This record gives sequence, structure tokens and C-alpha cells, in this order.
Amino acid sequence: MQDASELLDARPDLSQVCGPQLAALDALLAPEWPPLWRELCTSCFVTLRHLAQGGAAGLDTDAHDLARLALALTMGLAQDFGGQPLYIPVGAALMSAAKTRRIVAALRSGNSYAAVARRHGVTERRVRQIEAAWRAAEIEKRQGKLPL
Repeated sequence: MQDASELLDARPDLSQVCGPQLAALDALLAPEWPPLWRELCTSCFVTLRHLAQGGAAGLDTDAHDLARLALALTMGLAQDFGGQPLYIPVGAALMSAAKTRRIVAALRSGNSYAAVARRHGVTERRVRQIEAAWRAAEIEKRQGKLPL
């Protein structure tokens, strides 16, 4: 099974999605929906479309079905968390850890630093830093901190 952050690597940003791509969703949104509900629903819809187009298991690619799922998810979020302040952290550490695992795996499978850097949107220097940190962590796991 793929890592969750890997599934969303190429997910389009909400600012990149425009009218025709949202037509199926817009047709279902009631005018009285608050702006935050609309934004959450759009986010859910974009994620579902991305996953369905990428062949995620069990997701139909029909835009109308995905729009209905996005509405249901948004209404569930409103039911569970509505009426209270909600802070959603960006999950930088989680995303970073998953990306690190993918970079190390790519290096271990024989890819060059340049190829790995291009594929993951980082510099070659950063790839080398990640590899060095990973190696240090692996050595520490095996040896512990040896007193000198």
C-alpha cells in the first residue's frame, strides 16, 4: 500500500482548479452553504478526483459520484466539528518523513542524486543531506551512542 502523502504528491493545488473542472460539484452545492463549507467540499472533491484519476482502488472516476462523496464528507466534517474552532496542522513532519523514506528508497534502488532530486523537487545537496541523516540514524539504531 502506498504512503498517504505519496498518494497526494501530484494533487493539484486548489488555486489550479477552475470552473469546468468543478462543474459537477457546483451543480450540487446549495446557495445557502457557508463559504467554509464550499472550500472544504472543493478540497475534498479535488482530492477524490486526483485519487480516482490515479487509479486509487475502489474510486469511480465519474465526476458526479465524486462530487456526491465530497458533499457527504463535508457534511460529516460539519456534523463532527461544526460550531467549534478547529486548527488543522499542515503535517509538515509527517509529510517530510514520508518524503525522506521515498528519497532514501530511490537512492537505494540505484537512482542518481540528480534523478532523485528532480523527481522529488529538491536539490542534489538536499538529497545528500537526507541520505547522510538517514545513514547516521541507521548507525545509531544499530550501535546506539557509544561512549568515547
